[in-house]
Amino acid sequence: MSLTLRAEFHRWSRWYPRRFRERNDSAMLGTYLDVADATGRQRLTASDKAAMVVGGLDARLDLIAPAAVRARVATVMIGLLGAFGLVTAVCFEWVPWARGARADYLAQVAHWLDVPVRQLTFGPFLSPFIIISLLALASFLACVVGPVPLYRSLLGATIVAAIVVGFMGHFGPATMWLRALPCVFVVIVAAMAMPATRPTPRASVVSLVLWLSGMAISLVLAAAFTFAGPQWWLPTNMLPVAEPTSEFFFRVVPIFTSSATVFIALIAALALGIAKRTALSATIILSTLPWAVAAVFGSSQGRGERIIVFGVCSLIAAAFTLGLRRSKLSGRQTEADTAGHAEPENTPS
Repeated sequence: MSLTLRAEFHRWSRWYPRRFRERNDSAMLGTYLDVADATGRQRLTASDKAAMVVGGLDARLDLIAPAAVRARVATVMIGLLGAFGLVTAVCFEWVPWARGARADYLAQVAHWLDVPVRQLTFGPFLSPFIIISLLALASFLACVVGPVPLYRSLLGATIVAAIVVGFMGHFGPATMWLRALPCVFVVIVAAMAMPATRPTPRASVVSLVLWLSGMAISLVLAAAFTFAGPQWWLPTNMLPVAEPTSEFFFRVVPIFTSSATVFIALIAALALGIAKRTALSATIILSTLPWAVAAVFGSSQGRGERIIVFGVCSLIAAAFTLGLRRSKLSGRQTEADTAGHAEPENTPS
């Protein structure tokens, strides 16, 4: 029996919650010791340690939201991430139907600012946000056809890129087009997609199609209400050739419409909770978090102070749901511990 392996196990098992360790430490340690004796090892392998980290984080997340809820939320989020990446890459960064019009507009802007045109763009694209868009789209494709490690790695890369571009983009090229809100939105969506089992390809594609449909409807409605002309439906009229990322974000995700949708979703989640459909209710509430943050952020940028109420309601509802989940788990565990301690006293001698 290896004392080194035992010490390493107790050190790495701290990733698991305390109650989980109290119930399962002996069985887990016994398994690792049996495998070590059979293979002649004296220490935990790197894969053992990685498995304990992942398992411990998963066990801690179970205290907040059960695996089934996280899996449903991940399906919603990966579809949203892929749709947002595709729409921003094609309709914001690339705009293949308006290359000439964009070039003319950028030449005028460069003349007004007295700077070279190349300082206003990021290569053939409008801004460094294209990095985030492509990584988001790649994450979705990896979810559908790639291996799980690649899927998780791309999600992590998307989060890192969104943070870096959000903070450092203003000091690089195309500073006039970058804003923080779309980067924050992507960070939240990708982070919510990560702590769960990989969604099934079919469910992911369905989620993507639904989100793309919603974004297309938003673009059409925005054009219909803002462009005065008989051909408002043409892409050259529907989308500006260049605008800041935040303006495009609110074109794809109208702040009032999305906030009203969040409010309706919370009412539906409340009704489902009353009907004891707690898993579906929690899924809806958690799925509103990116939109709640967008509403709060948009309100702070002067897009209607009343909109912030919807975001705050969503954040409060999510916090209440997660807190209720933890209190229920704690209560059940206390009852189980009490029953366990009382059981020997009732055993006949």
